[in-house]
Amino acid sequence: MKKRLCLLCAFCLCVTLCGCADIGGIAQDDRKFIVSAIGFDKDGEDIKTSVELIVINAENYDSAAETRVISAAGRNIEETLDKIASSLTKPMLLNHCGIIAIGAGIDKDRFAEICDYAFYDERITLSAYMVTAQDCEKLLNGKPEASVAVGYDMMGIIEQESAQTGVAYNSRFFEVEEQREDKKQSFSLPHFVREKERITADGMTVFYGDDQIRRLSVEESALYALITGELRKGTVSVRAGEYQITKRKAECGNDSVLLRFELKKGNTQELARMLTDFKERMERESGLDFFGLCALLNRKKPDENKKEEDFETIEFSVECYRETEEGKNETSKNG
Repeated sequence: MKKRLCLLCAFCLCVTLCGCADIGGIAQDDRKFIVSAIGFDKDGEDIKTSVELIVINAENYDSAAETRVISAAGRNIEETLDKIASSLTKPMLLNHCGIIAIGAGIDKDRFAEICDYAFYDERITLSAYMVTAQDCEKLLNGKPEASVAVGYDMMGIIEQESAQTGVAYNSRFFEVEEQREDKKQSFSLPHFVREKERITADGMTVFYGDDQIRRLSVEESALYALITGELRKGTVSVRAGEYQITKRKAECGNDSVLLRFELKKGNTQELARMLTDFKERMERESGLDFFGLCALLNRKKPDENKKEEDFETIEFSVECYRETEEGKNETSKNG
């Protein structure tokens, strides 16, 4: 039921946030505080909720809006938000929330609680981006650079990074919910850090079964995205080498996965080796289906719906090729 509602609402809500930065368009509701971002951190056995509020001058809509971050800890999300609400003179409006931030200490049970809370009665728009941070309260505190709120700045960074690198950040709330409802064990969210007065995207956090299992650097994130298909074309820089990928294709057998990459620029042999080495290292260190290869093979044969333990081994290999100046294919395979 939840999944069906996600899919039905997704298209309609994709455009909900398009005008978020246009404060004039929402300023007429001067009896509410607009929530631009909400973050969740671990606080001992409790959960700490931080909200970034946009404060509008109800007497002069032409004046610049300001932001304020308020935090409270409690046994559950409802308790924390009740504490925050009791300190305000106006109600909070959540349907313009652009970012749901997940702190480093949030475990799978708390993550499920966050998703359930946000989804219930569509408290937070399904088009909000989900991100991770070491400390969400710290991340949200600070002066916005490009827009009226830090939360909206993060939205802009995600969309800009996606346009520049070709990485498909599937971190909209409805996309995360769809993956969870499909029982997809492995997925990733962009990770953000605050550096003095700036916020930057700093790699990814990989989740497995709602647990945060690994922080990936920017370089590791590029390799992860190439293997999972979150990056299908674009230019990446890894270990001082630059690779321009123009095409990605996954060829699946009964228990084998071959990834084929067409390169316009870069060493084909080196990229094939890095991808296979990275895949083996991540799965060896985690002991898990880190890249969701089981789910990839199950999509080819949905009737079988195998689990990880049903595969004795999954043969994995990478082939990289490009056209040389002489018009011949230069091909390198590893795995």
